[in-house]
Amino acid sequence: RGVAPAQAAGSLGARGDAARPGLAKVTALTGAASHGSNAPAAGAGGGYVLDIGSDGAGGVAAVGAFSSIGGQTRRNVARLDGTTGNAIGGFDPGIDYGYALRVLANPDDTYLIAGPYSSLGGGEHLALGRLLADGSVDANFNPSLESPGFGYVIERLPTPGAFVVGGRFVHANGLIRRNLFKLSLPGVVDPNWIANTDEEVRALAVDAVGRIYVSGYFTRVGGVVRPYMAGRQSTTDGAVASAWSS
Repeated sequence: RGVAPAQAAGSLGARGDAARPGLAKVTALTGAASHGSNAPAAGAGGGYVLDIGSDGAGGVAAVGAFSSIGGQTRRNVARLDGTTGNAIGGFDPGIDYGYALRVLANPDDTYLIAGPYSSLGGGEHLALGRLLADGSVDANFNPSLESPGFGYVIERLPTPGAFVVGGRFVHANGLIRRNLFKLSLPGVVDPNWIANTDEEVRALAVDAVGRIYVSGYFTRVGGVVRPYMAGRQSTTDGAVASAWSS
């Protein structure tokens, strides 16, 4: 049975013996660059692909700070053909006034995009937005983070349509949510789940039963001393897991 290829992203200039600016496809067995796939990213000062994810159809969703990728003009977000690396036509929402740090592909062929930006698809979306399969923006999904807000990380919760979002912000959709909040269907900030941190959240993980683990530059979570790492119960109120402490 063959070994599936993998992708590497970042501020690459070359991978192996081949030029691969920003994004490369490599074999999982040897790490060698795939010579049949090339999706160079470019932009002011170079192109930076900061996150990638499978689009569920053999391709790749890529976000970062770039003005072109896969041979086409794309502003900071694109879908790429998994075989050739070419940008997929028609999928061109564009991110302006900033860039993207995180893309989360969902089973329903949508994508959550987070980062320090204020425009997605030509409309105002502050740091967080949702793209449909064709690249259009879901106008009903707009849990705007206070500007300047930074959405760094998103993870899916076991409940369909629910997510947890971390970053550096004070408000989300007008509610006080310091650096961490829960999204519920249909993409609105959960009014009951409150889990404020005193500094920014930079990483998230969710286990199979929905427990949430967060890390970042904080020392307190929900008023409880938790230096840099904390566990949370996926309850209706986001309470700190009292029995879990790093």
